[in-house]
Amino acid sequence: MESLRKITKIKLGVMLSSMTLPIIIVVVMAVGRFEFTNQSIFYYWSPLPYIICALIEAYLAYKNYRYVKILKDDEYADYYLIKKNDERNKMIRLHTNALVHKIFVYVLGVVLVFTAFLDPGYFILAGGIALAFLVIHVAVSIYYNKKY
Repeated sequence: MESLRKITKIKLGVMLSSMTLPIIIVVVMAVGRFEFTNQSIFYYWSPLPYIICALIEAYLAYKNYRYVKILKDDEYADYYLIKKNDERNKMIRLHTNALVHKIFVYVLGVVLVFTAFLDPGYFILAGGIALAFLVIHVAVSIYYNKKY
């Protein structure tokens, strides 16, 4: 239980400090009077950055609420530990991550095909993302194969 509280305090500190970044972005955009070019998606729909920042803030506020609840309520902390270490939930999480990983690879392949016809810059960007994803996948696979 103490290790959970220690980790929760660290996570709460990180999350509270990360909540300032979207606020800083919104303030800079509002004060700096950003001018978007007509090639930017924000040019046609300017509230989009503010909506994205508000959604990020709402998610971070929810996570902070849960961390504070873990620190204050022993019963909820016990419930959280049981939920986190439940074998069924771990299996569901693993299967979900594997399926999302597989779908992401297929979608990235489709994006690579379409960007090859659109613009070489977009193709290089998508190819770099695919290459980084592949390198990370291979590194994690090698790590877990040696560990287990």
